[in-house]
Amino acid sequence: ESYGNTVFPVHVPDTSSAGFTDLIWPYVARVDLGSSTASVAADASTTVSVSAVLSSGRATPYTTETSTQYAAGLVSAESSDTDVATVSLSQGTLTIEGVSAGSCTISFSSSFTAATRTPEVSVTFDTIAVTVT
Repeated sequence: ESYGNTVFPVHVPDTSSAGFTDLIWPYVARVDLGSSTASVAADASTTVSVSAVLSSGRATPYTTETSTQYAAGLVSAESSDTDVATVSLSQGTLTIEGVSAGSCTISFSSSFTAATRTPEVSVTFDTIAVTVT
């Protein structure tokens, strides 16, 4: 199988921190959050900005030849206790809905599967501590 005349655009970062493999087969290296804590009342909501940063240095949102890529296309978010708060991620905005009083943690995981890397890359992302009143 061959790629023939296929063009693969590569974003070259301003710094020399990315290796060749990271440029060609990037992975989600970190998640930048607007806040690491959130407080919300039960039956109310609040939002936190979220940006995914690839190992190539490219951060969301960014535009490819065919679309705009947002954090929601690269990472997913999950509440540690959905009886306290639920979450939804749309484009670059995380919405936290308070369910009942308590605390929980919002964690993120990569859903970006452009290529399988060998060896596998293991990354731990920042979390959001949520208090619902």
